[in-house]
Amino acid sequence: LYTAFAATHAPLQVPREYIEKYVPVFERGWDRIREERYRRQLEMGVIPASTRLPPRNPGDPAWDGLSAEERTVYTRFMAAYAGFLEHADEQVGRLIRFLKERSLFENTAIFLVSDNGGAPEAGVRGGFARPYGDQTSVHEMYRRLDQLGTEKTQPLYQRPWAMASGTPFKYYKLWPYRGGVSTPLIVSWPAGIKNPGLRRQFVDIIDITPTVLDITGIAAPAMFEGVCQMPMHGSSIRATFHDPDAPAPRTTQYFEL
Repeated sequence: LYTAFAATHAPLQVPREYIEKYVPVFERGWDRIREERYRRQLEMGVIPASTRLPPRNPGDPAWDGLSAEERTVYTRFMAAYAGFLEHADEQVGRLIRFLKERSLFENTAIFLVSDNGGAPEAGVRGGFARPYGDQTSVHEMYRRLDQLGTEKTQPLYQRPWAMASGTPFKYYKLWPYRGGVSTPLIVSWPAGIKNPGLRRQFVDIIDITPTVLDITGIAAPAMFEGVCQMPMHGSSIRATFHDPDAPAPRTTQYFEL
């Protein structure tokens, strides 16, 4: 089953009750949020102890330097983003409940992955009427703030929120830095992963299909619907399910954008 959610791609649209609850969370601003996430990742061991938080990206303003109106508007953008993500998470929960009710969850392998780092395309001001190239002023956004997240707007959050989303990396989508090319991968398979926990091997999206074929014992077809197939470029990462120190599928990967 391939399940592709719209969240959290633009436009950020979700029922209002999902947005309101996150406004107090993000009133702290992108600088403080990023610092808090960095500290929490260190405490949890998600990132190495030697990790240093990079400075704010060039051209991205400090939260404390914004006007009260800007802070109010920008807070709601990130609250809409978070609400949108919670709504998607609920749908994942529905699927997992279904599997558990039918005693299928233990032997179901689930791969949860996103496609790229946080999206900076809307610039510092963000996109309100449309995600990209929007010219709506911050004051007009403020005046119409209750419409944000509804079908009357097509918002995309401000560029500094993209860097907060990619904590602790620098830059964001469209850049070949870690903030643009690194995303989380979560694998759940209770019956097949006997040693759960954090893995640090380098894994790419091209490794997912070979892993699924490995788990199911199915060989990749040499021909599909009369068309000769290229060999798989990726490798199975199943060995990492049992051995946290298993070799990574590769040591080198090319990235663009």
